[in-house]
Amino acid sequence: MDDEMTDIDSSEPICGEFEDCTLLRFTFLMCASVISVFGALSNLLLVFIFVTQKRLST
Repeated sequence: MDDEMTDIDSSEPICGEFEDCTLLRFTFLMCASVISVFGALSNLLLVFIFVTQKRLST
């Protein structure tokens, strides 16, 4: 069992692949995400307003 532990400890860690991004791209993605969340919340607010609003008879 000690042999297995030394094999595991001595081997290099296995990490999943990832995409490296610059600070500019990260900042852009964060800003775009915040804007999209506000847009989705605004749409939900509009749906709520139009569903609950009484329609005038013409």
